[in-house]
Amino acid sequence: MFVTTSSSPTTFNRPDDMAVPGLSIAVATKRQSSMVSDDHVSPASSVSEGLDHMGNNGTCSSSSNENCKCCDDDHLEKDMKRYHTPRFSSMMLHSASTRKKGTWLCMVTVTLGLLCCFFMESGTKVSTSPAYVSWTHVGMRGNPHTNGASSSSFFTMHWAIAADAKAMHVAAPLLASVQRNSPRTWVYVIHLPGDDAAACQQLVHPRYSSMARCVEWQADEAAAARSLVKVVAGEQSAACAGLEGCDVQRARRLSTVLNFARFYLTDILPSHVDKVVWTDCDVILRKPLQPVWDQAFPPPSNDKNTNNNNNAIMSSFVETARFGRFYMHPQELSALMQMRFNATLDLEGQSFNDGVIFLNLEQWRARKVKTGLTFLQAEHLRADPGHWKYGTQPMMMLLGAGYGWRPLDVSAYCGDLGFQQADEACLNQAVFLHFDGEKKPWLPNGLNKDLWNPFAVTAGVAVAETN
Repeated sequence: MFVTTSSSPTTFNRPDDMAVPGLSIAVATKRQSSMVSDDHVSPASSVSEGLDHMGNNGTCSSSSNENCKCCDDDHLEKDMKRYHTPRFSSMMLHSASTRKKGTWLCMVTVTLGLLCCFFMESGTKVSTSPAYVSWTHVGMRGNPHTNGASSSSFFTMHWAIAADAKAMHVAAPLLASVQRNSPRTWVYVIHLPGDDAAACQQLVHPRYSSMARCVEWQADEAAAARSLVKVVAGEQSAACAGLEGCDVQRARRLSTVLNFARFYLTDILPSHVDKVVWTDCDVILRKPLQPVWDQAFPPPSNDKNTNNNNNAIMSSFVETARFGRFYMHPQELSALMQMRFNATLDLEGQSFNDGVIFLNLEQWRARKVKTGLTFLQAEHLRADPGHWKYGTQPMMMLLGAGYGWRPLDVSAYCGDLGFQQADEACLNQAVFLHFDGEKKPWLPNGLNKDLWNPFAVTAGVAVAETN
């Protein structure tokens, strides 16, 4: 996994098992932040920005204080010479003796928290190791060994999108809407190497650096995924009926490999991320994410009368259109699903949109969903012209049928806003606005500009005239 840093578009690599070199000041800082209530935590604070220059190797925890090593004596002596006030020197000496004696780390935490502030104000670089820098920018407040939970419990939800250089302007209003309506959400912006990396840096920094980071999809992994992509329009087939039709231009637009990144999040995102909401870039968040997140990922229940379906690999919003509308060889596909997944396809049943979908990555890993994905892709490549039209949605729906999916309260989702004008009933309780369709609001002939433009203006993006 590669991630880009905030200081430059340079890309670094940090394997999950690599020890973080240099001065591990962030460990103490995180423990200090755990003693502060959420009311005093700001993602845009100076401490948050300062953590961009620090790392966390996950060694400092409430259950393993004996492993904590927040400073060494050489650093302490140098820092006492640099900050040689009596009060500060006393605190530093106390920190050294506390660590040597293996006593409780609270005093060291407070002391080094103050030291961090001095470092940030003076512009001192804590470490210049590429591996060290790269990991700090994946989880600014997070511990890679605690399933993504941060010591301050600030970032409680993960969000992933993917965009190339041409689409970064579309992602900006989405980030603005998340920043405004769900500040406890951490956003990963997935991109490819090259120009996309520089464009992502310009998108994220400095406006969204407190709640988003760029994550680079390795070139070889993206190339392997691209080799399995086949997108057809399905012209002159029964699949042309329905809202999506059989549009060749639409098929071409949906064929980019970044559109398929949603299937590879277990490879792209940090390994501690076990739950994530994936959305297309043409989405706006209107209300707090937390209630829908809690519905998508309910806690385990011992109540036999409660069916939380915690083994489901995904949760999404039901669509009124029939499940089978994408598929060109329904009988053959049904037989394949029965053989591989022991699943019966209900082609007349409920479908869902994968432009806003909550993915349980823990289940994806445990149940080896990628093997099922590869099977479906191989069968689609063999079929003439294919088993389904368009891009990711028909394949995601098949994975949901094979491994299990959870329907969400449909009132929280208002979609098809690139196909038709929104109605008041749809907007009333909507948490997500999805501008799927060909008449995007940033285009001259786009629809529903009045819903998109306010967030575009906030993000500093040029807007088209309201229709």
